Amino acid sequence: MECGTQYINGNNMSQFIEWFTSLGKAFSGHNFDAVDSNLVRYYRTEYGSRWKEELNHYLYNKNQKKGSQ
Repeated sequence: MECGTQYINGNNMSQFIEWFTSLGKAFSGHNFDAVDSNLVRYYRTEYGSRWKEELNHYLYNKNQKKGSQ
């Protein structure tokens, strides 16, 4: 077996693609229309001008926990 083939043919490649996709979602932002309006209101009140960043962080962590179960 060649050195790099395990990453192309095995489960590692699918894990890499999944990680890369989740990373893109973290930095591309979310559609806040699909998020509970009370949650958006809370983040706007608590975090001010940084509310989108903090809400994205919360949604990313929530999504990661859901995926690992």
